[in-house]
Amino acid sequence: MIVSFTTTPSRISNCSKVVDAIVDQTLRADLIILNVPLKSSKTGELYEVPEGLKAPNEKLFINIVEDDLGPVTKLVPTIKYLRDSGYPKNTRIVYCDDDILYPRPMLESFSKTEEDSVWAASAFRLLDSGVSGVRSHNSVAAIAEGYGGVCVTLGMFGDDFFDYIDKLISHSDALKYSDDLILSNYFAKRGIPVKVNAKSYSFDILYSTVADAKKVKLLSEDIDFDPKLAEELPLSYALSYGDRTALSMVYAPNTFKN
Repeated sequence: MIVSFTTTPSRISNCSKVVDAIVDQTLRADLIILNVPLKSSKTGELYEVPEGLKAPNEKLFINIVEDDLGPVTKLVPTIKYLRDSGYPKNTRIVYCDDDILYPRPMLESFSKTEEDSVWAASAFRLLDSGVSGVRSHNSVAAIAEGYGGVCVTLGMFGDDFFDYIDKLISHSDALKYSDDLILSNYFAKRGIPVKVNAKSYSFDILYSTVADAKKVKLLSEDIDFDPKLAEELPLSYALSYGDRTALSMVYAPNTFKN
């Protein structure tokens, strides 16, 4: 089991706490990968790895990467590293955020799920009437939310993955900072279902945003969008929850099963 995440220059000093929580899991991670860009593409600020993270730790790999891809940096460099290193396709990866102390049973609960689906502790569906949170174990959803932890396998990512990411994050900032939607859309394109893992630890511990989601609205008339990308990105909702940035994408009906 590989755990993968990224951070920002302002939050990297707190990453030791997240690493400690992952090390303390009931199922030990084989490797924890923290992807650290040279500088933030958003602010231009350089990253400085604190001494606490530099200390020898056989479980932690600080993966210094040249480009900051936005929030998808939590996963994209890890996929490249594992592929280049010859890891098998059935390698399981849990990607997560840098500001949550995850419950101790998280990795163990993901290890008991089937490998043919994407598993998320927090997920939702997109409906014409708005956003619908999905809480029941084994239920199918559309969008896997990274903050709750998402479990995938290396074999889910094809040779098209890196071109797909480059195309979307270069299109606009609205896409670049919408990692949950970009990654979930990729899974949908490849026919991989997203399911909810809420069996072994409390969903409510992490579930804090979707329940407070404001009603979504179409923004297709307000964004500069290349119609040729519609096949690549079947979403056109602006989602606003709490302190999260509104996300704008183009929606193709019936792409996701509701």
